[in-house]
Amino acid sequence: MNTLSILQAIPKEFTDLLIVLGFSLLIGMEQKRHYQLKNKTTFGTDRTFTFIGLMGYLLALQDYIAFFLVGLVILGGFFALFYQRKMVEKQGYGLTTEILALLIYIMPLIVIQQAHWLSILVYVLLLVLAEMKGYFEKLSQKIDSNEFFTLSKFIVMAGIILPILPKEEISPFIPVSAYRIWLAVVVISGISYASYILKKYIFPHAGLWLTGVLGGLYSSTASTAIVARQSHDQLHSPGQYAGSIIVATSMMYLRLWVLALVFNHNSAFAILPYFLAVFLISLGVAFYLYQSQGNPVVTASHESINHENTNPLEFKIALVFSVLYIVFTSLTYFINQHYGDAGLKILSLLVGFTDIDPFLINLFQSNHNITINLLILATLQATFSNNVLKAILGISLSAPPTRTKLILGFGVIIVVNIAMILMSYARQIV
Repeated sequence: MNTLSILQAIPKEFTDLLIVLGFSLLIGMEQKRHYQLKNKTTFGTDRTFTFIGLMGYLLALQDYIAFFLVGLVILGGFFALFYQRKMVEKQGYGLTTEILALLIYIMPLIVIQQAHWLSILVYVLLLVLAEMKGYFEKLSQKIDSNEFFTLSKFIVMAGIILPILPKEEISPFIPVSAYRIWLAVVVISGISYASYILKKYIFPHAGLWLTGVLGGLYSSTASTAIVARQSHDQLHSPGQYAGSIIVATSMMYLRLWVLALVFNHNSAFAILPYFLAVFLISLGVAFYLYQSQGNPVVTASHESINHENTNPLEFKIALVFSVLYIVFTSLTYFINQHYGDAGLKILSLLVGFTDIDPFLINLFQSNHNITINLLILATLQATFSNNVLKAILGISLSAPPTRTKLILGFGVIIVVNIAMILMSYARQIV
């Protein structure tokens, strides 16, 4: 009898019982450690939570749900009395432990009725959330009150405005719907907002490397300009500034591939080999530059960099993106109709000197009747000219020692870009 057969022979009821007892004990032990650290008393911890889980499991096995509900009412009444006594003794008004104990009692129903992966996932979430109480308290103290308003705006953008927009094309000259335009805004804003939150609250004192990574997810062009200007402060080695700028460019390929995956699976997987090659090479170059020594080097008291934290959910940013998206959609349609493939190739080279996100998302999700090979070529050419723009910005704005290393870094990336474009042209010929 093999291992699989042995596992299949174990009764489900026994497995359910082990899951309930194991996780109830773990969560109880976590609560015990929490209260011991704060020198506080509670109604019980490890064994008590285990007994609560066992009681919930045994009552959930009964034929009548009334037994389980009666147990829930009795347990809830006990916790109400305990909570009242806790308030009288001025031990605080928190309900976390009481609610957690009630959830431990209810969980056996999920274990019995749902798949094991779901019940284990819920148990793990309970354990993680219970353990992260201190972290959440510290984080809430750091969060600006305006951030909750910002989050509300994103929820309104994605959950209210997006679903009600019409899905019909605006006109023959603008072959895209209002829904798709706003969907692009939501996706871009979501990626930028996630990068903004990570930089501001999760990694507020991030080093130059992480600053480049997060900046590239937000905007590699903006990150290039910011880090290049700050290289004049000479708080780090020139290689670190150059490596941070190059890694931001490598993150651009990751961001664009995610956008392609969201809007057009076929184009995402078709362009993956090209993007993967440039991404890995640029990442390697960035790491090499970051580790290299240069002078002058002045050691800073910390590895942080003052980022220009701008809110990515400002209405004017969404409006500008929407306008650019409509402009590029109309322009692409016009050029494709009158100048064909050659016109689109030229347009993709010129677009790279502006904001490439609206143009590429337009290609990924609009109906321009272009082949997948032409889409790949246009994408590669747009990223190529955008890298040329960043090279110009980085080299012109940075300090001389950093400038030398940026010439090497962007030189390698641009050569690889050209190689990928030539490979794409060769594939079209074949």
